[in-house]
Order: sequence, then C-alpha cells, then structure tokens
Amino acid sequence: MPGNEQYPGAKRRFAKKGPTKGSGGKRRRGLEGRGPTPKAEDRVGHPKARAKARAEARAAQPTHAKRLDNAKKRIDVPAGHEVVCGRNAVAEAARAGVPITRVFMASSAASSGSDDRLGAVVRAVILATPLGGFARSCARAWRRSRLWRFISSTHPAAVIRQTLSLRLALVITATTLGLVLVFGFVVSAQMRSSVFDSRRAQILGDASLRFSSVQSVLGQSTASTVDQIQEMVRSTLSSLRASAAGAGAINVALLRSPSAPESFRINQIGDQQMEAVIDAPIRQAVRGGGAAQWQSVAIASTDGDAPGILVGMSVQVPKAGGHELYILYSLESDQRQITMVTRTLFVTALPILVLMPIGVFWVLHRMLAPVRKTAQAATDAALGDLSVRVEVVGDDEMADLGYAFNDMTASLQHTIDEYDELSRLQQRFVSDVSHELRTPLTTIRMAEDVIWHNRASLPSGAKRSAELLHEQTERMDSMLADLLEISRYDAQSALLDPEVRDLRPLVRKVVDANRDLAERQGVRVVVDAPAARCAAEIDERRIERVLRNLVVNAIEHADGSDVVITIAQSGTEVAVRVRDGGVGMDEETAAHVFDRFYRADTARARTTGGTGLGLAIATEDTQIHGGQLEAHGVPGEGASFLLTLPKTAGDPLVTRPLELWEGA
Repeated sequence: MPGNEQYPGAKRRFAKKGPTKGSGGKRRRGLEGRGPTPKAEDRVGHPKARAKARAEARAAQPTHAKRLDNAKKRIDVPAGHEVVCGRNAVAEAARAGVPITRVFMASSAASSGSDDRLGAVVRAVILATPLGGFARSCARAWRRSRLWRFISSTHPAAVIRQTLSLRLALVITATTLGLVLVFGFVVSAQMRSSVFDSRRAQILGDASLRFSSVQSVLGQSTASTVDQIQEMVRSTLSSLRASAAGAGAINVALLRSPSAPESFRINQIGDQQMEAVIDAPIRQAVRGGGAAQWQSVAIASTDGDAPGILVGMSVQVPKAGGHELYILYSLESDQRQITMVTRTLFVTALPILVLMPIGVFWVLHRMLAPVRKTAQAATDAALGDLSVRVEVVGDDEMADLGYAFNDMTASLQHTIDEYDELSRLQQRFVSDVSHELRTPLTTIRMAEDVIWHNRASLPSGAKRSAELLHEQTERMDSMLADLLEISRYDAQSALLDPEVRDLRPLVRKVVDANRDLAERQGVRVVVDAPAARCAAEIDERRIERVLRNLVVNAIEHADGSDVVITIAQSGTEVAVRVRDGGVGMDEETAAHVFDRFYRADTARARTTGGTGLGLAIATEDTQIHGGQLEAHGVPGEGASFLLTLPKTAGDPLVTRPLELWEGA
C-alpha cells in the first residue's frame, strides 16, 4: 500500500491521482513576453467587454432632456408651453383637464382604435373646441337635470344599465335609426332636386313653345277694333289654357306692360290665383328679358300650399302694344309622387327598425352567454365553490375566456389544497409537539417543585436560579396550554359546555386572583356591576379565561392608572368592558391585537411573560359562544376591550348593552 513500499511484498494496486511530474517549464516559457493578463472588460468577446461597449453606446446617445429640446425645436413649441410624451402621461393630463393645443399621434396607434388612453386624449381635444365645450356643457346640464335623475332612477333604466346586450342593442338600433333618417332625408332631398330640375326644364321648354305659338297667332290676327282684339286675345288664352293643361298648366294671365300705349287699351286677363303668385320681381324680369322667365311659387289649395312654377314672357298684342303673358304650372302630382316614394321607403324601413333591436339583442345575448356563465361561475368560486367549471364551446375569444377561467379555478383549487394540507400538517405538528412536550414538562415541573419548596436552604445564587426556573416553568406550562387550546380550535374539536352563570361573581373571582399582580403594578381595579343578576349561558372555564386575559392585559398596560371593569345587560345580551387609562394603542394595533403571536411592542418588558396567544384564544372562546370581542384605544389615553355575549349561547347579537369607547 502507498507509503509502505519499504516493506517486503507491498504493492501499489492503483495509480496515483493527478500528474506524477511537472510541465518541465513549458508553461512558464510559453507565457514569457506576453505581459500581464488584460482586464476582463478589455478582452474581446468577454461578457464584461460587451457590457462596457453597450454602456459607452448608451452614454453617447443624447439625454432625455436633449431629445426633448430637439423635439420642441422640430415642432416649434411656443414659449411657456410644455411637451408631454407617452400615452399614459398624455392621457392623465387630458383627464386632469390640462389644456392641449396640439396632439401628435403615430399612425399605427391611431389605426388600432383599441386604446382607452388614445380615446381619452381625442375626447379632450374635441371637447377643447368651442362646439365641444358647448356639447360638454349641454351634457353636464342634462345629467344634472331632474328629468335625467328621474329617468335614471326608474326600473327600466336599471335593467338597461345591468344588461350589456340590451344596451348594445339599443345603441345599435338608435345608430341605425339615425342613419336611416339621414339617408331618407338625403334621398328625399336628392329626389326632390332631381325631379324639380327635370320638371323645370320640361316646363320651360313647353312654355317657350306656347309663347311662340301665342305670339304667332297674335301677329297673324286681322282684328282692328278694341272689342275684336279683346275677343281675339281671350279666345287665344282659352285655347292656350286648354292645350297646356296636359303639361301641368292650371292657369294663365295677361297683364298690361307699362310701355303699352294708353290710346289703345284692352282689359287684363287674370284671376285672384294669378294675382297671388305674380309679384314685382318676376314682372321686372319679364319686362327686361326677351326669353322666358320663371319663378318657384306656392299655390294655395284646400289641402294646403302646393309647389308650382310661374313662367312669364313679354308678347306684342296688335295695336295694344307690349303685354306680359304668364303660365302657371302645378307640381302637385310630382310632390305626391315624391311623398309616396319617401313614405314607401320609411314604411319599408319600419319593420327593419322594429325587428333590428330584437335580432341584435338575441344575437348579443347568445354571444354573451359564455360571459354570463363565466360571471356566475366566478360568483360561485368567490363563495368558495372552486370545483365549478365553465362549459367551453368553440375556439374563439369566448372559448379562450372559458379555458382561462377553468385553468384559474383549477390552479386556485390546487393551491388551496396545498395550503390546507400544509395547515393540517402545521396543526398536527403543533398538537403533537404540545402533547410530546407535556410529559417531560411534567417531570421538570415535579423536580422544579422540589427545588422551589427547598429554596430556603439553597445558597443565594442557587436561590435566584430556583426563582428563574420556577418562572420559566410556569411560562412554559402556560405556553403549552395555549398551544393545545389553539390546536383544538384549528381542528374544530373544541366543545362548548354552557350553563347559566352570573357574570358578576365570575368577574370578581378573576379580579381577586390577580390582585397581587395589580398591587405589584400599583394599579387599582374597580368593578362597576349592577345590583341585578347578569346571567347568561356560558362555558365558565372559557369565559373565565377570556376575562383573565383582558384583566391581566389591562393591569400590565395601565401604567399606574385605574382599571375599570363595567358589567351591563340588555334583554338578550350581557357585556363586560375592561378599560384602562395607560399607554393605549393606535388603530393599527387595535386591528391586529387579536391576531396570533402579535405583539404591539416586542421590546417592552412583560410581567407575566405572555405568548401572544392569549387574546387570540379569547377571541375563539368568544366566537364559540356566538359573542363578539372588540378593542379600541387612543395612544396616551388608554385602551378598552368589550366582551358581548348572547344570553342564550349561539343566538345572534341584537343589541349592545355597552359602548366600546365613551363618546365614540
């Protein structure tokens, strides 16, 4: 074996690990002249070298302030204005009402249209305009009106607010109705304009032919006397009226022109209808122009005013001189046709408008069914049923929602199961440890009792050790008792043994048991109890433990002030309040004072050496009776604990015999 080769017969079974000789100076000679090893950041390809290059590249880039100054110069920002960059920052500025003068938006962001932040910015810019401001004022006034408050408070409004599919159906229907109305008005206007233009051209062509024919007849007439000319003109106009009726003419008129000679006058031809439609502008136009002149007029009728066209032209009557000839065309038939077409359009669109909200609501209701099922499942899960699952159909976004919810509940169920298992293991560990420590602690307690009773014969140093041993043994015993009690509550094995007991002697018993502690602390305990009996169904052992914890806690924190214990009752409840005027506690401490192992001030010396479980056990003892334990305090003014119990164990609390804090 190695190291024993000098002995005869010794053999090395295995070769030695590692080299048996050096490099012979090869490594040393290979490094000669190379100099010291460069630093890691100076080696090409080293991660630190790449990190150094990236840091230098970042340092060479312009700073945020420099980039902002360049942007201000590029977009010519006026003096006193600031530039806000980023969707979140600009959106928050818009929501806060900061005045916005210009907005620059990337085309990719604007085309997406799915960002609420961009919508907030756009709304802010729109509302910044005068029209937008007016619209905003109107909307604000409408929301503040009594009519809006009345409408929003009705049951249909509540149903609409709570039903997304109904809201969408109403919005889509209202939008469609608006589009249909706009389309109808546009189509009607276009139709009216087109029909009017076509009819006007037709009427002007017909009137020109009529005027030429009348002028030809008048020019070829051989009448020479006034009566003959008058009769000839009358017959000509009658023939004109009859022949033009097929083109829509309903009336004609012949008026004397101011340029006609006064020596040879004939009577004007016309009635009240023509006098009502012929006005000065058309007459002036007829006198001054050689071609036919026209004007839109309203023709009075029994059914209301009807549209019409008045056409006039200057004609020459033999010997009577220049006269004005007018023909009145009615457009009533065209108006009826347009009205009928428009009415047909709206009648055709009416069933669509009626059926559209029903169809849209049905479609949206079907589409949103997975959302409703998911919401119901989420409600069940929130109530504790994590076994609920959503039936997934299809492979769209709604299916993704169902899959995600099912995965979430499964993960939560798995996590809660793990926590429950850990909690059971923890409870079992605490229970097992408490029971296993009980036996050696009993032995230690017996030995400690012997030492404690014989402490007078011990030296002074050993006597102090015996006192410390006694105190710590008492503390260990109390800690194990608390742990065992907590484990019973965690395992839900704690049983209530209620009997009707008077709280007054129980309170005095607890006060008498802690009188020595109060004297050592310089605290006076005052019991304010009524003369009448304050009885309730209680487990005396548990309620005594609650009162002992409250009284001991008040004595330790009283700082020499009085501890006042008040007992009161109502028809269905009894209450005990423990109040001290010591250091007190803040709201955070009061909120956690009943938590396990919670210590408001871990550095503060405690006389009894508590475990941090007393008030937690007191809470459990109170809740098993169906009662309530509350705490309140003010730093420097003291603390108050209120125990309220039903007179019949398990009944709900109805009244409050005592206030937790005077003046609260």
